[in-house]
Amino acid sequence: EQCKYCGPCSSSFPSTGRFAGHWLGQNSATWYNLATSIISVQLFNLFGIPYVGADICGFKKDATEELCIRWQQLGAFYTFSRNHNDKGTTPQDPAHWPNVAAATRQANLFRYHYLPYLYSLHFDASLLGCAVIRPTFMEFPLDDAARENGFEFMWGAAMLIVPVLQQVRSAMRLTSRSFFLQRIFGIMKEAVVVFVTHFSNHLISSISYVVIAQM
Repeated sequence: EQCKYCGPCSSSFPSTGRFAGHWLGQNSATWYNLATSIISVQLFNLFGIPYVGADICGFKKDATEELCIRWQQLGAFYTFSRNHNDKGTTPQDPAHWPNVAAATRQANLFRYHYLPYLYSLHFDASLLGCAVIRPTFMEFPLDDAARENGFEFMWGAAMLIVPVLQQVRSAMRLTSRSFFLQRIFGIMKEAVVVFVTHFSNHLISSISYVVIAQM
């Protein structure tokens, strides 16, 4: 009897995406690795492996509270999403910090709300080979900013994710599309902001990140 189960592996080859996902390996708890994980998940989707993710908050080194907040928020939009770290490092599960727990709860509840959409994207990928996590240039091929920007990404054609990737940064500027227009059934529709996180403490202030989806 066939089961709908897809496990991750750290070593991949052509056609892996048909049977399994990909774990991006032993990263480090750094802002650099937070940012480069976005490039990696987009690349593996282009390679035909849509189920992919990095270790949230980093595998090696000790994560800080602020870094873990940002990574939990970004990691909610990996297709393979998990917090994982090495032996001997300080605890980094969301419950270790109240602010991280609050950010994780909000981000994951948003993810769970849109799981039917994410499942549909994976179903389309299984039939058509299309990417689930997409570079912005795939949806906006005529937009010069989209071709130059690798740190915003799409869930399918309907959702744009703009994460915060720098320390003590309140918001990211939408570089690829200020209005995020997309054609649906021949009609151009403007998007709306559907998820903005707010914190007021010594670490985080104002907007954490913005997700824009079609109306």
